[in-house]
Parts: sequence; C-alpha cells; structure tokens
Amino acid sequence: FKKANFVIPNYQRGYKWGVPNDDPAKECSVGYLCKSLIDAFDRDLNQEYFIEAITAVEKNNEIILVDGQQRTTTLFLLFVALEEIEYLKSINFRLVYDVRKDSDNYLNNFMLENLEKQIIEDEDTQDIYYFKIALEKIKIKLAPIVSKEIFVKFLKEKVCLLFNIIEADKELKTFISLNGLKAEMKDEELIKSDLLIKPSRIEETKIEKLDDAEKLGFEWKINEDRNRLAHNWDKWLYWWNNKDVKNYFGTGNNHPLYFLLITYWNIKANVDVKNKKFDFDNFKSKFIGNNVDAKRTFEGLRKV
Repeated sequence: FKKANFVIPNYQRGYKWGVPNDDPAKECSVGYLCKSLIDAFDRDLNQEYFIEAITAVEKNNEIILVDGQQRTTTLFLLFVALEEIEYLKSINFRLVYDVRKDSDNYLNNFMLENLEKQIIEDEDTQDIYYFKIALEKIKIKLAPIVSKEIFVKFLKEKVCLLFNIIEADKELKTFISLNGLKAEMKDEELIKSDLLIKPSRIEETKIEKLDDAEKLGFEWKINEDRNRLAHNWDKWLYWWNNKDVKNYFGTGNNHPLYFLLITYWNIKANVDVKNKKFDFDNFKSKFIGNNVDAKRTFEGLRKV
C-alpha cells in the first residue's frame, strides 16, 4: 500500500461488500473477510496469511485496480475501524474513486479526519451507504479480540495481497473476462464498462506523439469525456431505479438499464441484428466497435 495511489476506475461498480446476505445464516463478504483474518490470527499469528489476488495496471505512478476493488477498500476500512488513521496517513494509502467524487472525499478526507473536507452533495450514495454499513460490521466482528495491538501488528506484517500486474492494453479485456465469469455481472454492466473505456482507450495511444502541453490538454479532454459519460450513466440508473418508473415500464427483475439497452437494440435493429440474441458480445460488435461508435451509441442512448 506504500507503492502508489490505488485508483478505482470509473467502469467499476460501486462498493457493495457490506450488503447484508439474504440468508441470515451466511456472512456478508465483509464479515467473511474479518472472520478469516481473525481465524488466521488465532491459529498462528506468526504465519503469513494470503488474501485472494488483485489484478492491476501500473500507470502514471498509479495502481489502477482492474479486479480487487472490494477487497482493497475493505482493508482500508479495517484499518479505519482499528483507529489506525495515522498509520494510513504515514504510508499514504489512498484509494482514488475516479469519478465518484463524494465517495473519494468521504474515504480520503472524512474517514481520515483531514481538514480539507469538501461538501458531500449526497451522503446516501451507494458507496458511502455501504462504507458505513461495512465499518459498523467490522467493528462488531473485531470487538471480541482481546489484544488489538497484536492483531494490528499481524495485519501489517503477515497479511498479504497477491499482486498481479498486467499490461495497460489488456485492462478492459481482463476486466471483462474476470467479471464476466461471475454470475452477478450482467450484460448491461459489461456494456457500461466498454462504453466508458472505449472513447478514451483508443485516443490514449496518440498521446505519446505529443509534447507536454498537448499531452496535458489531451488527458484533460479524455478525463472530462469519461467523467461526463459516467455521470450520465449514473443519472440514468438513478431514474430507472425509481419504483414508479420500473412499474410503469414493467422492467421486472431485470437490471434497471436493461430496458433502455434492449429498446435501443430494437430501434437500431436491421437484418443482421434481428436474428441475433441481445448480449454483451453482440451489442459490442454492433455498437461499440471503436471510440467513435461508442460515443455515438452513448448519445443515442441518451436521446432514447
């Protein structure tokens, strides 16, 4: 964690490890991680304990988390719960939420008790809501530990994350392959990821040919585009999640944006689309072939 800032890219879903399990007999992911760490500590506090690997891209002195957002954020919250705030500051462990500025501000200023707190526009956002739930869950799980100091020492010296570094040009493909295998990763979420990454991914290859001033302008434009797209998507999601809207359009148990995407698919359908199934691969091949197509598709979805 001393290595660099950990960036949660804007194609990632929000933090949800604090979600209570439907089955009261089962732990949520936060509870499970805490229990596994306490069990390892009780077994042998001198033995190294490895948590599942994270997958990341090292770029511009940052570590971009392709896979491992939930684990890394929960470890951050674990140190906060243990009142190790000065330790987090001393190693400059910072989780940068790329687009969700309220989440970023809450983690890196409010939780670390920094003076440079900015106004949080919405403290009921998904991330912040589940940060709070996870923090309370962690405190409950850690309460029975007799020697917190020895447990903290165990965390700092013996608990390890396997660190898998991949090449930058494999970021999207790896994200989709890792998350596409998980049952909860919907076609709609994969489409969102591609739509947010593609507009800037191709353009970034041109940056190396520019001088410093041009690079700065180019990178500013890319970040502006990605922020705008992500904010638009979040606004759509908020609207489609409205109970009255879901009832009116009869979206049922589908992902909230499923109806929007399937409507766009049907409007744009022609001979080569009508006989194909609506899924991520077919949507991508038809509407997200390159950065220009991705921007055009996003604008089309906005109009729908």
